[in-house]
Amino acid sequence: MPQTDGAPLGETYASLLKDYPDLVRVAGKDGRAAFQKMVSLLQNAQTPDGLLNLPANGNPFPSMPGSKQGGLFAKPAPAVPNLVAQDTQAALGLEAQIEQQLASLKSSLLKIQADIPTSFAPIAATAPGDLSSIAPGQVDAFGYGPPLPNSAVLTLERRVATYRAPQYDRMLQQKFWKHVYNELPGTGPNTNRLQVITGTIQAPQAVQITGTISATKCEPDGDLHVAFRPDDPRFPTNQSPVEPPLELEIIYSCPVTQADAKQAQRGYTNPFDISHLKPGTRIQAAGPLIFDRAHGRVDAAGNVQYGLEIHPLGGMTVLTAAAAAAPPGPVPVPPVPASPIPDDVASALGQVATLTQALGSLTSLLQKMQREALTS
Repeated sequence: MPQTDGAPLGETYASLLKDYPDLVRVAGKDGRAAFQKMVSLLQNAQTPDGLLNLPANGNPFPSMPGSKQGGLFAKPAPAVPNLVAQDTQAALGLEAQIEQQLASLKSSLLKIQADIPTSFAPIAATAPGDLSSIAPGQVDAFGYGPPLPNSAVLTLERRVATYRAPQYDRMLQQKFWKHVYNELPGTGPNTNRLQVITGTIQAPQAVQITGTISATKCEPDGDLHVAFRPDDPRFPTNQSPVEPPLELEIIYSCPVTQADAKQAQRGYTNPFDISHLKPGTRIQAAGPLIFDRAHGRVDAAGNVQYGLEIHPLGGMTVLTAAAAAAPPGPVPVPPVPASPIPDDVASALGQVATLTQALGSLTSLLQKMQREALTS
């Protein structure tokens, strides 16, 4: 073993550097420097008779920077993580997850609502134009019934959103809409007869739907009323047998004898050939979905019994002409489309279960944070 320079102590010091890098600052970066520093400190701790004068805590080098009781450099206590900060971060993550799950659940519920078939709840028999069943004060001075409630309008808007046909909007607003009588200022004495469901009274928007014509009839205001059954059963229709499922109105395509309609007709030329519109003809029709307050009715549950129309027609394509009369025989019954509601409900229930689990986790975490706050 070397007798000089404190080689064994130097080697020990070099090993300590791995665990205590601060020793380099205190006693140098090698064994020689550490040994010399130790000898100097021990000489200061010696008594006149050559003995070490150790303090009560056992550390002969109390003046060294960073010295600890019980040893030259006791290991520092491990850092205690900030548990409150960690729990808060976890709680914020759960809150964001819950918000996302709530949005997903809301979307599923709206889809279920849109897929629910309109109820066929019976209402009191009331002929179009008969206002006797409507409470006084709900009827305008000129005979219009009350408008649809906002909830019914929003439901109808959602149901027809996928049928929007914006390519017809500009022509609809510039060519057709301003000539609909009793609608806009200057087109008759009584405005707001039609309640626009797709768009606004100033700027109606078009939807497009294919279906079959069952009947046509000219009216005194010059409109051709077309009884129309949409191909798609999801498209909203009237629920009373008093009217067809949907009514299309082609304005000023028949002789006009009604005075206020004559005023609104000025400057308008009908672009549609109505000679092909026979019962059984399939067409594609475009125009705004409206509720006609002059004769429309809604039951107590908010279901439109009659009054839903595409009015005025802003675009039309004849798809197939009326078929020749078929020989007598059994009438085929069209298959009833499967309802998507059960699958939608199952999806919503799964989302509720996931949401319940996340809420439980958040509750437990907040309770833990409360306990830690009380004991700290």
